[in-house]
Amino acid sequence: MLKKMQLRNPNEPHRVATPLELLFDLIYVVAIASTAKGLHHSLLEHHFTDGILQFLLSFFILWNAWAEFTWFASSYDSDDTFYRLSVFVQMFGSLMIAVGIGQLFESGSFVIVTVGYTVKRLALLSQWLRIYKDEPSRREVAQRYLLATTLLQISWISLLFLPERLQLPIIAVMVIAELWSSRWVHGNEAGSWHPHHIAERYGLLVIIVLGEGILGTFNTISVLYNSHHGDITALGAIFFVGLGVMGLIFALWWLYFAMPFGHMLEQKRQRSLVFIFNYGHFFIFASLTGLGSALELVSDTLNSTGHGKYGEHGGHVMMSAQYAMAVLTIMLVIYLLALSGLRSMMMGKLTKNIWVLLGAVGILLFSYGLVMMGLPIVVGIWVSVLAPILMIMYVNRWTKSFAVNADVSG
Repeated sequence: MLKKMQLRNPNEPHRVATPLELLFDLIYVVAIASTAKGLHHSLLEHHFTDGILQFLLSFFILWNAWAEFTWFASSYDSDDTFYRLSVFVQMFGSLMIAVGIGQLFESGSFVIVTVGYTVKRLALLSQWLRIYKDEPSRREVAQRYLLATTLLQISWISLLFLPERLQLPIIAVMVIAELWSSRWVHGNEAGSWHPHHIAERYGLLVIIVLGEGILGTFNTISVLYNSHHGDITALGAIFFVGLGVMGLIFALWWLYFAMPFGHMLEQKRQRSLVFIFNYGHFFIFASLTGLGSALELVSDTLNSTGHGKYGEHGGHVMMSAQYAMAVLTIMLVIYLLALSGLRSMMMGKLTKNIWVLLGAVGILLFSYGLVMMGLPIVVGIWVSVLAPILMIMYVNRWTKSFAVNADVSG
């Protein structure tokens, strides 16, 4: 049955992620894993610059495709047959993006990624056509979206026919155009998205990217266990390493969900803050995905010989604890900066936040310094756990104050 596409109530009670949205997210479990794997292989072979650029491009396309669907669904989910079939096509396009990410890291080609991105966006364009037809109050926004997205996607396809030396600078222009188009399409209006639904959806993606860290923890423990051939006397060392790495992942999870993003979005519905919330999360998601790759490097340093490992192509790849800890520290610093900056830009009160953030970054730099001085990398990991713990203590106090002020203003 085909329903009329209408705005959903932004104050709808008990609004939660739908089973279809959760199924959609499963595609991104695979896609994000592919991205983390590609970054890990690039870092393992010390192709740092190329690996980071390929990672940022592939992750931007992934995240942008996910975000477009998420915000649309929060405002317009009609859950009729056409809507479900459209989401199905978007899932297939997203899966093609995931397949193409491997090609992007291996050969630098983004043909399949572009094809998948095009399929995904064509399906979403069909939904905006319904909005243009059925919802007069949103007709101008729909018209802008249809125009901007069509031109953008034609531009992405055109990139495939340009010389390789021109592709990178034009890709940078395309990313800027994507960011600008979002502001232009929606203007200053806040939209009818549901604040707590959006906060839940972004929290669910945080859990998905943290899954890469869980995988890195599993591989680290497995490498240690296998290197000792199941020797029961090595369980103490395995327990110490595994608990430290898992403790880091758990602290990062705790810190993110200590932020009352649902209530923050409820109080701040300005378009500029929505833009900050959305694009600020790019750095949160990307850094946590990169953290998973960094933890894979940690497992590489803990192999049976301690001198490195052999790559897939048979070449010996040297891996030092200092290099792995440097990558891990960079990802943690980006995560803390992004999360802290996002909170400050949405709610203000910069002064205390800056001092706590500087303390947390100082802890991370100290943990890296310990590994540089020759201490085992697991010592650096254990010390680095203190950084998110420090921020959790501050955020918990701020959240209590925020809740009291929100009740008073309400």
